[in-house]
Amino acid sequence: MREILYSEDGWDYGVTDVFDPAMLRPIIENLKYKQEHEWDDYDEVKHAGSLILSVLTHGGMQMDFHFMIKDDTYCGIALCTTGQLDETLFFGSRLPVIKEEEGEYLFFSYFHISPDSRGHGEMWLRDVIMPYYGMVGYKAMYLKTSHPRSWSLYSRLGRAVGTYTTYSDNKLYKRKGRIYRLPIGQ
Repeated sequence: MREILYSEDGWDYGVTDVFDPAMLRPIIENLKYKQEHEWDDYDEVKHAGSLILSVLTHGGMQMDFHFMIKDDTYCGIALCTTGQLDETLFFGSRLPVIKEEEGEYLFFSYFHISPDSRGHGEMWLRDVIMPYYGMVGYKAMYLKTSHPRSWSLYSRLGRAVGTYTTYSDNKLYKRKGRIYRLPIGQ
């Protein structure tokens, strides 16, 4: 299933349950930018690919691929996982902060917009992605991020419910992160 949820000024915002490797373009573009400006030895492309493969082969979980397209080019991606969620796959451990029942929350990950297409993220998440899940009864989405520049966005839409520390791929850099709960339809 592939569906365009919203269109405006040549931008299409859609969702599909079928993975297309071209959807990774925004993550690749951000990795290239980071390599040129602020490399921290963490390969988001590798980690996103690993998560997608894990979810698709795990059983019991469904991954939706939200995309932003302009001129037939993927400019944004967001992964939303539903079903019998394995918290350890996404967060490394169980999350004691989850208050909703199974089937009332989802995991949100790899929200990337290509550097040349930024400025659409908050609207896309708040006005397209979150209402999409609200219409079918989800109450919250949980995510983790070690990108401090994204913390203000997630704080406007929800609240931090935890923190964590991880390391870069070769253990060269310590990465401090936050776990957020974003309420849906409340």
